[in-house]
Amino acid sequence: MAIGITHKFKSLLRLRLRKGKRSKQLTATCQDLSHDDCCRDEVVPEEPVVFISEQPNSLFFQKLPIEVRKTIYSYIWLGAYDNMYHVPNGRHIIFKEGRWYNMRCVMSEVDEDRDFIQKTMDYIYESGQGDLLMWQRRLSSTWGSRHWRCEERIEYGSMGAIDRTDFGSMMLVCKRMYPEVVESVFESHKFIFNDLFTAHRFFVHQPSPYVSHLRDLDITLHTSFRECSPLAINLPKNRVREVINAVKSLPSLHSLRISVDICDRGPWRKLPERDLAIHFKACQALKKFVVEFPPLLAGKTYLFDGQDLDTDAANPESTSMPFTVIRRPPLRYWQFHPGEVEHFKWEMFKRGSQPHCRITLAKSGTAISNPYLVKSDG
Repeated sequence: MAIGITHKFKSLLRLRLRKGKRSKQLTATCQDLSHDDCCRDEVVPEEPVVFISEQPNSLFFQKLPIEVRKTIYSYIWLGAYDNMYHVPNGRHIIFKEGRWYNMRCVMSEVDEDRDFIQKTMDYIYESGQGDLLMWQRRLSSTWGSRHWRCEERIEYGSMGAIDRTDFGSMMLVCKRMYPEVVESVFESHKFIFNDLFTAHRFFVHQPSPYVSHLRDLDITLHTSFRECSPLAINLPKNRVREVINAVKSLPSLHSLRISVDICDRGPWRKLPERDLAIHFKACQALKKFVVEFPPLLAGKTYLFDGQDLDTDAANPESTSMPFTVIRRPPLRYWQFHPGEVEHFKWEMFKRGSQPHCRITLAKSGTAISNPYLVKSDG
């Protein structure tokens, strides 16, 4: 049975047919002409030019100098929860799942004691009340002993009222205010980075045009020994060196704290401090520069310029360097076997002129030799 075609549908087909013929004729004509002749009369739309108004009628911009305006911005950033935390202006910068996050630092004042976690473990070990496995996880955190609370909140919690800021709303007020607001955010807050991937992406891979306004910076670089080894640190593409070079070139930086460690969080982890310190030495113009290293296994280490650095466990600082060196306390707890946290003691001894070390488990008295040495310490 034939299906009839309505009048409207026939009209639609004729219209499309005319458009097809017209486009074919236009294409044939353009092929006969040169490109210049064909496009001579073509109007190319220009990109819109965005002009930022100088706000001539605004007393805020015309009467107040930039210094006063930034002081006003800094008061806006004050929050109701600032007095609750040790670093009231601290913001953790995290790049996770393709997005940037900034969350408030919830570090407590007791976390300035780098031995606080192990002191808590001492109490649990002696009293038998508490969860050693939970505190062992905090002890082995790659965020360091100072920001373990922030790591747990980011990993297992969610953003709440204490993380809310007025950054976005202030940036949207007007185009004239936008750069001043962003500069004030960088100048008024302490930026904290706790993983090498985020720090490298922020300072090297996708640097912000306002990063030069940073004043306070706290970076924790936990990487593999392969990436910070003496041979790899000077390669053209090395993330640790690139981050250090980017940080030391910041013109407005006032204070810097760098905590360095390797991903092998075992008791015998070894860090090439001398090669790292050569790069840190270029940041000597800073007013406050602190470098945190792992604990020493022996009483001496080598840093740079071939000089020996004798350290005291009670006061491990040196005035001969352009930065202050602080060290985490020696470990005395570790999980050598799954599900069991062991308390151990260090035993230092010399083999010839070389200092060596081994650990002895408190309960069993078993001596565990240093696996990084070729010869056994037993």
